[in-house]
Amino acid sequence: MSNQPICIISTVGQSVFRNLDKQTESDVRDFAKQTLSLEALNNIATAKSNFAGEDLYHRALNTLNVNRDNKQWLRGASAELNSILRIIGDTPKNPNDQLHFLATETPDGVLAARIIADFCQDYFGRKAEVHVIEGLQVNDSQRFRRRGLPLLIQTIYRILNKAHRGTFRRIFNPTGGFKSVIPYFTIIGMLEENVEMQYIFERSEELIRLAQLPINLDFEELGEIKDVLQAVEEQDEVSEAELRQLLKFDESVDLSQQPLYTLFEREEIDGEYYYSLGALGVIANEHLKNAVTTEVWLSKQAKKAFDTIKDAEIKRGWEKILNEIGLAENRDKHMHRAGSSFPVYKLGRSKARAFYVYEKKGDYVLILELAYHINETDYNVTPTRRDDYGKFERWTGSKS
Repeated sequence: MSNQPICIISTVGQSVFRNLDKQTESDVRDFAKQTLSLEALNNIATAKSNFAGEDLYHRALNTLNVNRDNKQWLRGASAELNSILRIIGDTPKNPNDQLHFLATETPDGVLAARIIADFCQDYFGRKAEVHVIEGLQVNDSQRFRRRGLPLLIQTIYRILNKAHRGTFRRIFNPTGGFKSVIPYFTIIGMLEENVEMQYIFERSEELIRLAQLPINLDFEELGEIKDVLQAVEEQDEVSEAELRQLLKFDESVDLSQQPLYTLFEREEIDGEYYYSLGALGVIANEHLKNAVTTEVWLSKQAKKAFDTIKDAEIKRGWEKILNEIGLAENRDKHMHRAGSSFPVYKLGRSKARAFYVYEKKGDYVLILELAYHINETDYNVTPTRRDDYGKFERWTGSKS
């Protein structure tokens, strides 16, 4: 994948203004004090002309362009440029490359993002886009939690969904802007496949890369409340009585002691509690929206093998396969063909394997055989005919 397209998602601060002349710096500070509507802020991000701060935009952009041949100067011009210059490096251009800049809901924040985006589009020859995140500001902490964070997370997922993990090299670059959003980038990067996390501290020379850690949310349990998360999102907020009804909890259950409580944000209004999705709830909801799992059915042969296997390691491998194989992206990633006309789900270094058939018309997976390697090329059992498998039982999880 030497010319794999890249998709970089960057937060943006105001560091691009720090190298301007004193008068412009003063004018930017005055500009930042303005109260602009969301429509006016979006105009700053997208309008070709006649937008608020246009004169400041041209002054700052001209300063960058005058010094564009001096890479060392550009690295010191803004935190975002410092990191992107190192991330992109000499990477060959691809017409599908994307640079996304997430701007705070502030005049100077959006203006900074527009300046960086337009410079990068011209300098790197990559398509650049500014996204104004409503509620992403520091003056109102409740609005930040209730509006800013959810919209930030939804925007990130919207971008990721358009830059498919199997096609794009996807990079999070939270170098500029609010440091308080970095944990949420990190969580998403851990949950979603093929997402890199790269950033630079201030004017550091070294690009820091965070490896994807082997942690996950309990999506098997979360899947049971998928409809609850979507219902709360659609209604924006629900009363405590409505949430209890959705979760099927009666009055005796203390919601604050439930593991799922961390997914919600609680607010008191006129003595009543109302709940909306918190940041983790939005992440879980967005992940589940894209994790469409089909039903998995075991043949009587596969069911017998699972119930009677004595090797605990192989059984754990089979259980992991059965919990994963319903997801199309997992089948694409782990499909293997070896010695059979049926595809094999191959689980890393484990000996555990599963021969299966995906029935597209009914949208379900049929496990023909749960097998394991007895040597490098042979399995303990290999299916030959589909007709040998007629009775199936739906997989609902291990009872052990």
